[in-house]
Amino acid sequence: SHTAEGTAFAVSVSADGDRVRLTVEDAGTGWDDDDVDVTGRGTSTRGSTGLGLDIVRRTAESVGGTIEITRSGRLGGAAVTILVPKAPLRR
Repeated sequence: SHTAEGTAFAVSVSADGDRVRLTVEDAGTGWDDDDVDVTGRGTSTRGSTGLGLDIVRRTAESVGGTIEITRSGRLGGAAVTILVPKAPLRR
């Protein structure tokens, strides 16, 4: 709901040492430089509820992970990356 219909996006998952990296990025407008913490509950500069990224942050942190919000170097819009520990292999 925050980007125009047909806006390009990409999702990537990769191993990063002992963690898994999941990145979602788009070609939308991204965040303004003054949007310091868009992961705080109820924080929104675009008229949303401010819950989405807070849920992502809390979920990542609940398993020892982190969230990073940047501008997409590839698509020019927003990039949200979470790093979470790899789950141990079950045998």
